[in-house]
Amino acid sequence: MSTTRTSATQRTQRSVQRYDHLPALTTSDRLALRLGLALLLWAQRREEHAARLLRADRAEQSRRSRGADRAAADRDRVLEHRQHAGPTW
Repeated sequence: MSTTRTSATQRTQRSVQRYDHLPALTTSDRLALRLGLALLLWAQRREEHAARLLRADRAEQSRRSRGADRAAADRDRVLEHRQHAGPTW
């Protein structure tokens, strides 16, 4: 038969966990939290910037294709007008 022994620090840690009380943050904990938050915010800003660039690219492509469509329609109209006019001799 064996007995389990716990130290005073282990007993305090267990009692702290049992009562949902968090121990005070150390300097490294604060640094990790601050760095993690900064990285999350940086990634969010970067994604927003990439999405903004993508929307601008799509708008430019849409503008160019509408312009090309209008130019093609104008060319067809001019050609049709010339064909309807027929020969002039």
